[in-house]
Amino acid sequence: MQPAPLPTPVQYDLPEPHRRHSRSHSHRSHRSSATPAVQNLPSASAPPPAGYAGGPTPAPAVRYLRTLTLLIDDLRNGESQLAEVRVPLKAPDNPEDGFWADAKEVCSELQASPSRIDGEAKVYAMRGKFKQYFMRVSSEGDIESMSANLKVSKERTLEVFVEDVCFVPRQILIGILTDAGIEPATGWSCD
Repeated sequence: MQPAPLPTPVQYDLPEPHRRHSRSHSHRSHRSSATPAVQNLPSASAPPPAGYAGGPTPAPAVRYLRTLTLLIDDLRNGESQLAEVRVPLKAPDNPEDGFWADAKEVCSELQASPSRIDGEAKVYAMRGKFKQYFMRVSSEGDIESMSANLKVSKERTLEVFVEDVCFVPRQILIGILTDAGIEPATGWSCD
């Protein structure tokens, strides 16, 4: 037994719209009712027309810049300063949790401002009890940073700490030098 042949596609005659005939028009301008009308529907396998991108083009994403206050505690010299930078802030699901800022954008804006961090340094923020290093500045002023989520308070402030690259607490350094028989000198650095 052979399989039944597939049915042939059917073309439907669509009724021609009713038109009022005016005596001033010639009959040649009207379609003959003997000619069937065929509706041309695109098939699922037909390629899209040239220039068709698949729908309306989405509008470019809008980035809202907000002022982020950086409370900078420079542990190298004991100075504290305040800096304001404008960066996009991402809101978490719970507004009580504050915001998230991208470390790379914060670094870029901070280092382009008058409050930039000069000299060799490592920069971090605290996340709970953990230090989150997000920027390093070389002695030549080169900046090394990468994208990371920085936790920003709901007041849009971020506490930032700056330390020497070879940071050693003073008490530990004095103990090491004293144990080695070296008298600690003022102004001694770890270069």
